[in-house]
Amino acid sequence: MTDFFKTLDYLRRNQVALRKFITLCWTIWKERNALVFSNTKLSPCRCYFKALNTFKEWELRLQIDSHQLRGTHFNTHHPSTSQPTTSQPIFVQWFPPPPVAFKLNFDGSRKDSSAAGGIIIRDNNGKAIIAKSFNLGNSQVYMAEALALHKGIQEAISLGIKDIYIEGDNLLVINSLKGTWNPPWKLQNIIQDSRTLL
Repeated sequence: MTDFFKTLDYLRRNQVALRKFITLCWTIWKERNALVFSNTKLSPCRCYFKALNTFKEWELRLQIDSHQLRGTHFNTHHPSTSQPTTSQPIFVQWFPPPPVAFKLNFDGSRKDSSAAGGIIIRDNNGKAIIAKSFNLGNSQVYMAEALALHKGIQEAISLGIKDIYIEGDNLLVINSLKGTWNPPWKLQNIIQDSRTLL
């Protein structure tokens, strides 16, 4: 019993360990319910990886909430000048790019087993140049976000846009594009191709 209380005390003092523990318990509960109510076969490995993925998504969400997202500037004509700029924090309000530049906003989402993405490219007056949405089949949220980004860059290039600011709410995708984070292997090709297009 002493070990149990030591574990509880440790969890109380270590927020990351507590979040991992909560995520694991929640995933075990969901797997148990799937077994009881849907007669789904129990797989400890699947349960572990679901918990791990859920925990990673939770951690990313916390980082998004605690960091103020910024627009990132890319010059599609001169990749060597594609350096992130510092700008004022962006909360809910849309901030226009400088004159003669454009801003690409992208987003991806998932509900049940269906994912979708959307993009909008606007000029510095906020006028929409193009807006599109697309079905992405059965993808994870981060994959839907990365695919939306990629499609947005392709649209910008097809319109002849050379100076573009990119803005999205997925910190993993934005920081992977900037090169400050290493993307998960599933995103590496999409992110690399997006960088190449820029």
